[in-house]
Amino acid sequence: MIARFALCTIIPIACVAPAGAGLKESLTVLLWMSTIIGAIFATIRREFELSNAIDHWDKAAAYLAARRLLTS
Repeated sequence: MIARFALCTIIPIACVAPAGAGLKESLTVLLWMSTIIGAIFATIRREFELSNAIDHWDKAAAYLAARRLLTS
């Protein structure tokens, strides 16, 4: 799961890096999108927020935390 999270984080960064709009602004938007998509997938799959396994809710929370660190 950690490798999948890292891969899902590295791919958007690689796509945003050559953009002229600014890395911080573009990465902030991509992290928001990843958070929303993770929450949507968790809702569709009916995953529980506080389960013992790492799921899409945990991934969405990690993206939200990364976005918060980026904007603070």
